[in-house]
Amino acid sequence: MDDSTLYRSYLIRLWRRSGERASTWSVALEDVRTGERRSFASLDEALRYLGARLKDAERLSAHEEPP
Repeated sequence: MDDSTLYRSYLIRLWRRSGERASTWSVALEDVRTGERRSFASLDEALRYLGARLKDAERLSAHEEPP
């Protein structure tokens, strides 16, 4: 089992764009391991993305043989 199925680390950036509702946040996530960056229009959207990545990791680790 490799470390990518056991550990995830993301840098999260949150900001409000001027002129938008105070409760609307834009979000950017950066995978610390790969450097991949993704932007989201809301925090909920970013959390759904993270949840899906965790499910993917769980599926991968379930299919790997124990050491």
